[in-house]
Amino acid sequence: MTWTVRVHEAAAKQLKAIPADRRKRILDDVFALEADPFLGLVKPLKGKEHKGKYRKVSGRYASFSNPLM
Repeated sequence: MTWTVRVHEAAAKQLKAIPADRRKRILDDVFALEADPFLGLVKPLKGKEHKGKYRKVSGRYASFSNPLM
């Protein structure tokens, strides 16, 4: 099963401020979620308000996702 990854406008704007080498690593990790959204350093967020949401660590940065079926 393949998944679709969408980058929020605010996240895209923040990515522009990150150095190019780090930005490439982050985007590679984020778009790898299309193949398997739970591969690597992916952990569920805690708390009732965050049920079904996950975070993925890419070096010093973290991205957040909400996989939908």
